[in-house]
Amino acid sequence: MKSAPFHSDTASGIRRFSGPVLVAILLLASGCVSGPDPTLPMVFPIHGTEEEIVPEKENVPGRNQDQGSTGAAVTSRSTERVIYNEAGIPVDEFAAEELVGADGTISQAGTPSGHYPAYSGDWGTPVFDEIRTSGFLETLISDQRHFYSRENAGPFMLSLGATGILANTRMDQEFADWYQDGVRSETTDDIAAFAKEFGEQWQMMGMYVGASLLGRTMSDDSMLAMWGDRSIRSMLVGVPPLLFMQRALGSSRPNDVPPDSHWDFWGDDNGASGHTFVGAVPFLVAAQMAERPAARATWTVLSTFAGWSRINDNDHYLSQVVMGWTLAWLATRSVGNSDASLMPEIVPVVVGETPGIGLSIRR
Repeated sequence: MKSAPFHSDTASGIRRFSGPVLVAILLLASGCVSGPDPTLPMVFPIHGTEEEIVPEKENVPGRNQDQGSTGAAVTSRSTERVIYNEAGIPVDEFAAEELVGADGTISQAGTPSGHYPAYSGDWGTPVFDEIRTSGFLETLISDQRHFYSRENAGPFMLSLGATGILANTRMDQEFADWYQDGVRSETTDDIAAFAKEFGEQWQMMGMYVGASLLGRTMSDDSMLAMWGDRSIRSMLVGVPPLLFMQRALGSSRPNDVPPDSHWDFWGDDNGASGHTFVGAVPFLVAAQMAERPAARATWTVLSTFAGWSRINDNDHYLSQVVMGWTLAWLATRSVGNSDASLMPEIVPVVVGETPGIGLSIRR
């Protein structure tokens, strides 16, 4: 008996499913992305525009000489920690038993000497949990603030100038003609069909939501959940300016009749490639989360594949692809900077007459 033919719609369905899933598989299995350091200082779920964590306010009624596991003399002491909000009012406190070694390092049960553990539950939450559990609206506002900042203005204007030269001269059309006549083939068409799937916005948004929910069932500091969250936020911050630039530049597609790459304010809606933007976001987010330079370079190169597929299929000019990728880079960069602004900062503090160091988180 002959088997049923493998219809093209079945192949298309498998391609649509396998494309976005590939990103999650790579994030989980490749080791290109590393999680937060488990020895990072702890932060506590306190609400406020500015939080200061004072690590030590000593209350030592007496010192008892003890022997640690290494045989070295250590001092046991009871340390009270007080957490202050932006008004300077203590909002939470607890006591912790510490062992102070002869060399001054502090160790606690089950943790490396000299490091504070990333506690959970009553002891607090790790740094990245604090970032993810902060108010959603507040986080989106922070993302927008970083996107529309002076820091992003320079790269955006540079990209706008470069794409303006490409679009408003013969360069865009000549590049498109060169590629279609000398490079495009059946092989590039097959690869482009796969790469284009990463630019389908609704299936990618579904992928991000699924990654965010699935990651939270795996662990409290899941990198898969962080990747999903940052990708969603990058879409939310980047799509409005993408839609505006598509109409503001107003250029047409290379397969339109007649083809025209020149800018025409509100003349058309193809000034920036939407598939390029959507297809770049997941890889640029992964690049930001990667530690090793080789991994960051690999993810960044992969972020250009959806844009390349639009050039291959003669659906967008080079200038439109560059603009779409630039907006994706600025959006993911803004989200990363927004999260980085929530990282703790070591600051000097004085409790009574005792100087020390503390952690400050500003929002």
